[in-house]
Amino acid sequence: MFFTRQRIVKYYFVIYVPLAFLIFFGLRAYSSKNFSQDKLDQLMTTPSRFRDKTDDFCRYAIKGDPKDIGNNYIKIDFNCKDGTSVISTLALKALPDLSFQAVLSEYARIIGFDVDILNQPTWKCLLNANDVTNPNNTNVGPGSHVSCTQSIKHD
Repeated sequence: MFFTRQRIVKYYFVIYVPLAFLIFFGLRAYSSKNFSQDKLDQLMTTPSRFRDKTDDFCRYAIKGDPKDIGNNYIKIDFNCKDGTSVISTLALKALPDLSFQAVLSEYARIIGFDVDILNQPTWKCLLNANDVTNPNNTNVGPGSHVSCTQSIKHD
């Protein structure tokens, strides 16, 4: 019995330990050599080709309120023509650009819709209950409320 245990420990140190070190340091060297910040950024920002693109803004929402941000958030409200609505909250620190157009573009990227749909005449977007005449030069401030409403188009 003693010799069997001794043989197991010997095989453990002769085979398993060197193999574990080889795998650990081999993967470490491989990942440090092949890591690219550009590839990581592309992976994080490029939408998947399998992702569902939607034209129903009331289908998806960002649920919950961000924690410990105080007043540094915006509410985005979509009212669809079928009577449904969604309210989403975005933290301002997650947005690189605070222009009205950039905020809607980032929301579109997260939810998965084409932001150009909002430029159609059936959609009207307001910032703090005011019309937005120049979306690229209008900044969204802390605690702002963006409300987009889809009207029923009469032909």
